[in-house]
Amino acid sequence: MPKILGDRYRLDAVIGNGGMGEVWRAHDQLLNREVAVKVIREHLADDESIRERLRTEAHLAGSLHHQNIVDVYDYGEHPDEHGRTTPYLVMPLVDGVSLSAMLKSRVALPVGETMSIISEMASALAAAHEAGIVHRDLKPGNVLLSASGRVMILDFGIARSTGGESLTKTGALIGTADYLSPEQASGRQATYASDLYALGIVAYTCLTGAPPFHRETDVATALAHIQAPIPELPDEILASGIGPLIESMLAKEPGQRPSASEVAAIAGELATTVPTEVERATDPDATQPGVTTPTVGVAAPTGVLPAVSDEATAEVVTEDRQRPRRTVLISSAVLALAAIIFALLYINQPTQVEVPDVRKMSSVKAAATLASKGFKVETHDVDAAGYKPGVVVTQSPEAGSDADKGSSVDLGVATGFVAIPKNIVGKSYEDAAKIVDKLGLVPQRNDQPSGETAGTVTTVDPSKRAEPGSVVVLTVSTGSGGNDSKDEKKKGKNKKKTTVEPTATATTEPPATDADADAGDPPAAP
Repeated sequence: MPKILGDRYRLDAVIGNGGMGEVWRAHDQLLNREVAVKVIREHLADDESIRERLRTEAHLAGSLHHQNIVDVYDYGEHPDEHGRTTPYLVMPLVDGVSLSAMLKSRVALPVGETMSIISEMASALAAAHEAGIVHRDLKPGNVLLSASGRVMILDFGIARSTGGESLTKTGALIGTADYLSPEQASGRQATYASDLYALGIVAYTCLTGAPPFHRETDVATALAHIQAPIPELPDEILASGIGPLIESMLAKEPGQRPSASEVAAIAGELATTVPTEVERATDPDATQPGVTTPTVGVAAPTGVLPAVSDEATAEVVTEDRQRPRRTVLISSAVLALAAIIFALLYINQPTQVEVPDVRKMSSVKAAATLASKGFKVETHDVDAAGYKPGVVVTQSPEAGSDADKGSSVDLGVATGFVAIPKNIVGKSYEDAAKIVDKLGLVPQRNDQPSGETAGTVTTVDPSKRAEPGSVVVLTVSTGSGGNDSKDEKKKGKNKKKTTVEPTATATTEPPATDADADAGDPPAAP
């Protein structure tokens, strides 16, 4: 790791780590100020899509100037003597703690404090949406609470302009599973309303200490976003009047969610002041300790706050404060009416429907397709040749059959490994090699003496599963060596003793060939 990036930024100490890279406390030698620098990890630096993600983050976040959004000062790609490039992003150094770190310490937050956080986050989203930018990965780890109590959103790494191109492949999940909107989980494009759904999940998590739709796997979590009802909030939380706001933000249909400015106004009415670090350290009822060393994640730099006046959010928060509350309540009534209509329609629908064909789909898309038909989904792993990880290989019941609504469809999902057939052992090397080659593996012969028939495969390594394109060692019996083969022992028992005269010529018959080897056909691909 170079100590100075771009002949300007001196890296002093690591203050955060994550999957993509490290965040360093650094000194800007040109402007003589402390900054935070996010540096991509070396093994990811050669990936053009990663570099494009950072460029996009710099461009989008750099175009947003709001007191609740962390600024981006600079983006660069530092070349080294080996021809490699180190991408980096420069941000202000904000002294504070991430919301995710606070929740780990305090588990849950009171309604007033939660609404303060949500109101400021909504103000930031309103500014981003006004600029035509969708964040797409809103979560506690991307929210920073400064030492003065200000709430700031960061990490626009997978954000996009509403008119821009996606940085990911079609059908791929964008965002974090626990905070993914139903439309994103179904493979549709994220919109402004998707950010509001994620904000609703953040609010629910702050209030209860856990995201509402978390399941054991990302696929199950995504499916829960699509079809599971919102877990009911505790009575003491509902008594605050927060229920309709949370319900409207977590509406399954994007069109039924409020706007960011509406949420900012409503949450502001229920808000109290967010405690500063000093207040948390001195309040005997607070479990969050005072921060002496900033606690941050990959995208949670800490340090100097952007210079934005407190008046910047006044217009967003206070604009039309009465109308938004009525809008949310009306949306809740519409939701209730829609639920009644749906129930009546469901009663009159047939109890059995045709099972769609979801083979060769990604497991997420398959789950969404089945959920739209009223089915539940169960999955299990399958080692299968010719399938990428996460693709559906088998389904039960079969496509085209009729099944009860509400019943489960079991999906066999590819692991990315290839299963090694058990019947390879005992075959001739030629036949075994054909099977291995057809599976996308590389056969390698290893001759060894054994008591088995010469030319047949005795062991396979690996014996159960292998990565596509890897070598499979086929150990083949030579039928000779340390021990006689079974055929030779048998011949020895039946051989008659003969006397050969000194002048006679000894003759031998050519050895018999093994015509009984099982040629077999390689198994068909699943």
